[in-house]
Amino acid sequence: MRFRLPAPRRADRVAAADPRGAGADAGPGVAGSHGPAGSGAPASGDVELRIAGMTCAGCATTIRDGLLQLPGVASAGVSPVTHRAALRPDGTVPTEDLEMLAEAAITGLGYRVVGEG
Repeated sequence: MRFRLPAPRRADRVAAADPRGAGADAGPGVAGSHGPAGSGAPASGDVELRIAGMTCAGCATTIRDGLLQLPGVASAGVSPVTHRAALRPDGTVPTEDLEMLAEAAITGLGYRVVGEG
């Protein structure tokens, strides 16, 4: 006798297909999500920074994880290919302060912010 497993619900299939969690719209080489789905570009209102010293996806993940711990960050995406980080503010911290916090966090992780966007 063969047992058949029920087909997973749609939400289960989405979660299983994306190991980072449902809703992450990052493209190849991008740790995290930013910009409209699949575009790879930051959305308007995002803070974008150029980063020196990031050489691999592991570096990008380290930076993204550090940025996600900052107050005022709703989401963050980091690309080792373009050497950029994009932060989506949640509106609780002024943008200028968020930029300073992000730069300090990135510097504290051993990387350098070389400019914006």
